[in-house]
Amino acid sequence: VLTSLALNKKPDYKKRVQPKIQAAILLDVSGSMDGLIEQAKAQLWNMVSTMGKAKCTGDVAPQIEIALYEYGRSSNDIKLGYVKKINGFISDLDSLSQNLFSLKTNGGDEYCGQVIYSSLKELQWDAAPENYKVIFIVGNEDFLQGNIHYAQSCIKAKQKGVIVNTIYCGDKMQGIAEHWNLAGECGNGSYTNINQNAKEEEIPTPYDSMIYVMNNKL
Repeated sequence: VLTSLALNKKPDYKKRVQPKIQAAILLDVSGSMDGLIEQAKAQLWNMVSTMGKAKCTGDVAPQIEIALYEYGRSSNDIKLGYVKKINGFISDLDSLSQNLFSLKTNGGDEYCGQVIYSSLKELQWDAAPENYKVIFIVGNEDFLQGNIHYAQSCIKAKQKGVIVNTIYCGDKMQGIAEHWNLAGECGNGSYTNINQNAKEEEIPTPYDSMIYVMNNKL
């Protein structure tokens, strides 16, 4: 009788699933980032710290997993588009901080489409619908370099439910001229910039691209 009751007993609670925030940081370490990379690393770390304080519905703290890639270093494998995975998804933010702030610039070509594609292909992205998955690609120079076009990477990002945000290191309009706004649009993400000469950062809106197009026509 006890066994029968135990088998038929329904739980009076709902299992709470801990959601994840999975973020991949893709940082340009080419020579053109001299003078900008330290500011970029500081901004990225502020972003990571903010993620660490996030709360989901029901005041549940999500599990934070951050991956780090470098691209644009000439000593990296040319067959991989000068892209290197520094660490896969980890929750140890102290290790991430050590890896991030140890990166230095050293020449090379910046293949943005390649590094986005590599991170989508190599990392263990969790397919659970409650998870937030995002890529932050940071750098400068033209976004269209390399053999893998950004549109190909964006298709893969949409298939995996990953948002692509682009951060240009330099003047905002120069970043648009170098196509950094395009990947943000096709990846359902946003485009913004880090300008070392600016005193405050502009807040991006969904209407920016439309305004820039209309301004150019005007």
